Amino acid sequence: MDAIINLEEATAWLRGTSASASWAERRDLARSVVESLAVGPASNGGLALLKELASDAKWEVRREVAEGLLYVSDSDFFHLAGQLANDTNNFVRRAAERAMDRRRQIAKQAGVARRTVD
Repeated sequence: MDAIINLEEATAWLRGTSASASWAERRDLARSVVESLAVGPASNGGLALLKELASDAKWEVRREVAEGLLYVSDSDFFHLAGQLANDTNNFVRRAAERAMDRRRQIAKQAGVARRTVD
């Protein structure tokens, strides 16, 4: 899939083929959604798709979602991060924890920059 995807088509594809789609296809879809979020702001379709993929049966798919938590808005981040940080798979949990640590570091650097400017 391309880095920029049609989220409505991707959601319809996932819902229509989730039983028959291979885990590698679902992982690639999660990766594409994350790449789209990195390029531009998240839409409702992208967030809905990420939430659905965060509950996927394969840990590889859930890990891709966890890797992309950095690009999710604060309001949606807490729900997804909480879900993935409590995942049964260690790789998924660690990816979610790394994303949370990166967000904390970014927030801390932004606070330091603001105080420096003031």
